[in-house]
Amino acid sequence: MKVGLVSPYDFASPGGVTDHVRHLARQLRRLDHQVRIFAPSSRADVDFDSAEFYRIGTSATSTAAQSSSLTSRTLTAESR
Repeated sequence: MKVGLVSPYDFASPGGVTDHVRHLARQLRRLDHQVRIFAPSSRADVDFDSAEFYRIGTSATSTAAQSSSLTSRTLTAESR
């Protein structure tokens, strides 16, 4: 079976969802499925089966960080 795993999180940052996607991909491959991962990455040199990894979009982590930064600047400006 052909399987596509999609994650909104930066694949260059280990932990949580990223680790789950990596482990799930490995297990599915052991069962002879064709697995491709689609996720954003802040680094071009992802250390994970690059032939089956497709770098796409912007990570949810970087979007959240930008949003948090904007919110803190807005709150600071409003408190003046």
